[in-house]
Amino acid sequence: MRGSYFQYMKSFTWILPITILMTSAFAAPIPRGTFPAGEYEAAKAEAKETGKPIAIVTTELKSSCPKCMAGNEEVFKQMKKDYVVVIDDPKSQGKLPEQVKQRTFPIYKSKGNTIPIVAVLSPTNEQLVGGLCYKQISASGKKAFTTLKTEVDAGLAQVAAQPAPVAPGGKAPAPPKTENTGGMREWINSDGKTIKAEAIACNVTSVTFKLENGKVVDYPLEKLSDKSRELAEELFDVD
Repeated sequence: MRGSYFQYMKSFTWILPITILMTSAFAAPIPRGTFPAGEYEAAKAEAKETGKPIAIVTTELKSSCPKCMAGNEEVFKQMKKDYVVVIDDPKSQGKLPEQVKQRTFPIYKSKGNTIPIVAVLSPTNEQLVGGLCYKQISASGKKAFTTLKTEVDAGLAQVAAQPAPVAPGGKAPAPPKTENTGGMREWINSDGKTIKAEAIACNVTSVTFKLENGKVVDYPLEKLSDKSRELAEELFDVD
């Protein structure tokens, strides 16, 4: 029995490294031109150098869900050119810094939690400036990315309009000039109440409003009056 035990343990020392190698071999490769979550600092440096927003894509690269895989492919195809893409997959290399992960959470609430989930951060201060999930991609196709770009551009404009931090004893910089687009108008909801806002994006389910206080919110189309809903859909050519 003693000899059998040691023979078993000797064989086990070979099994363990083989198992580890097999596990690594089956891990999904990171798409070319993107960063794994563990290399977030390198992605942030590239974003600052290029001025491109950071797109954090929470997903599973080897999902058993065909729709999720199709969503991944569409995200990488549409976003690799204009964004620095970071893949947040539990099975990929490393994890996002916790404070960065927390910045993505509002997207789960406002857009949905069906992967892939995309949260876009400013390249200058990593503020959240937009996002989407598979729900919007499924409903609108390529238009979802056009809507996202409009949302991101508005968010980046807000970030740029924020005063720079003042060093102790320093002088605050003059506020940046902003162009008045004349986009503010009154919208009527289904209860007859008025919303004063600029519509900056729209898809088949919601319109994105920029309110007078600068806050950007998504508002369900079904809660608008027929006339306001038709206007929003017409402005953004929503079928």
